[in-house]
Amino acid sequence: MGGGLVGPALSGVVTAAWVIAVPLIKEWFAKNYLNDKWAAEAQAMVVRAIESSVHLFNIAIIARRTEIERDKAAGRHVRLRVDVDTEWTDTDFGPAQTKAYVTYYSVLLEGETAADWPLFQKDYGFWDALFHVARVTLKRQTYYLTL
Repeated sequence: MGGGLVGPALSGVVTAAWVIAVPLIKEWFAKNYLNDKWAAEAQAMVVRAIESSVHLFNIAIIARRTEIERDKAAGRHVRLRVDVDTEWTDTDFGPAQTKAYVTYYSVLLEGETAADWPLFQKDYGFWDALFHVARVTLKRQTYYLTL
């Protein structure tokens, strides 16, 4: 009478619903419970990266000290530009920041422009896709600190 098809059909419908629901449940969980925690951890990583490079910033400031003092006395803006590159790894719950490091810094006097360095992304090929290698993306954040 066809009663033998109801079990496999029902099983297929339940499996399809589960496959569709799991990513939505993970997205909801990440948005409601992980987003604030991950944002705080990402910000703390950036702060630690900048703090660990303060000695390099001080050397750059001391090297141009006379120019800095002259421009500040003339009422011009003097800034320290700091570029922080961050690595983001794809997870089931969305991208998560895994690293932060200072890649460029420079003392900028008024009228000077800093060099913008290209940010190269890792290439993912056939084998990476075949073995589901986690995709890592680089992002750059630029901070200007007034001296």
